Amino acid sequence: MLFWRNLSTGWLAAFAATVASVILAVGILVATGNRSPSSPQPATSLPSAADISPSIDVSTLPATPPVKRPTSCPAASLADSRGAWVVPWLNNPGVSDSVPAQAKRLGLLDFFWLALGPAPEIILQHPADQDTRPLDSVLAAAHSANPCGLRFVTIVDNFSGSADPTDAKAWLARILLDPQARQRHVQALAAEMARHPLADGLTVDYEFKLPTAAAMPLYAKVGHLEQLLPNQQDQLVDHITAGYSRLMQDLTLAMHHQQRQLRMTTLVRDQGQLNYENLPAYISDYAAISRVVDQLILMAYDYHWSSGDPGPIAPLDWIRNVWNYVETYNPPPGRLAIALPAYAYDWPVDSSGKTLEEATDLTPTQVSAADWPRVGGQDGETHYTYRDGQGGLHQVWDAASGLATKVASVRQFCGCSVMAWKVGNTDPAGSRLVLAALG
Repeated sequence: MLFWRNLSTGWLAAFAATVASVILAVGILVATGNRSPSSPQPATSLPSAADISPSIDVSTLPATPPVKRPTSCPAASLADSRGAWVVPWLNNPGVSDSVPAQAKRLGLLDFFWLALGPAPEIILQHPADQDTRPLDSVLAAAHSANPCGLRFVTIVDNFSGSADPTDAKAWLARILLDPQARQRHVQALAAEMARHPLADGLTVDYEFKLPTAAAMPLYAKVGHLEQLLPNQQDQLVDHITAGYSRLMQDLTLAMHHQQRQLRMTTLVRDQGQLNYENLPAYISDYAAISRVVDQLILMAYDYHWSSGDPGPIAPLDWIRNVWNYVETYNPPPGRLAIALPAYAYDWPVDSSGKTLEEATDLTPTQVSAADWPRVGGQDGETHYTYRDGQGGLHQVWDAASGLATKVASVRQFCGCSVMAWKVGNTDPAGSRLVLAALG
């Protein structure tokens, strides 16, 4: 990033756009080959991945940089950073602020404050958590406590407002498959980031509106690719994947134009054969994206997810398998990071242990306040069972209790950057666990 900070000029941005386009095209070819040897190749009548859209003209975007780091600060590096996401729904203005302590102990804080709106150019700020502090307020608290720390802002796509959740998938579909919509979205995010001088970069967490098998007709309609249904769906996936990669390329160029960095979170998989039952995890082209973003964060949790049957949330063997698989795409050294869970799931179950309804997400503070019998565990995760007031049986897996164990193991086998999901001032027990494991 020193290269970008010292040479952010118009001719360099144009040169970078050209290089990124070439890298993106090569990466897509490599990743498509790794993903599924039996997948059909794109039809010759359709545009190739590299031709889906032109690279954005960064000269039209705001170039406002973040505040300068004090000269006394050591060089900041994402490659070996340790940090956590601060989330607005755990940020109660009436409770003692935990951000300063987190900023002092951790090298990176990422504020989960922005959301994709119903149009590509609409960016919302903590839309579901209106009582929390403004973004600039929490950024200022982190900067005041540690001006040498890195401060990022995450945008997520999990807000639907009053829209039908199925129809809301069209919000992201337009950005991924319509070059003009994508350009407007990049422009909007560049303008939003320029308004936050204490933010060093942007993290993109688009996962909830990625296509499922059921949403493929919607994506095909938005992209005018109905001719690929139903017999050429793999080619439609290739188009969506290419659009996702191009979005990350353009956002990286926009952030570098502002002397900021771009990180992207990704759902994970540990094998290449396309699986339509878990389609969102196959939209990230690990090869192409890791070559353009500043950091690709593997969300190594929810192995057992909230709507599935109970079990450990982030088994270490699985995390290693995910890491080893992504490494086959030959990402640039130091570009990958791993996100680990600092939460628990509480599953209502039947007598055989099968899930009756979606699990409740619990913080370590909530778990520590309970008095449940412990029945075992795995990789540091604690397993509890209990009966509620109506006699219903529950199983709880607490991944936060195993955070330190997982961080030590991950740092040993990959030596990579590690992030914890999630912290907030209404979860003091969680904050203590995260600081102990990562601080």
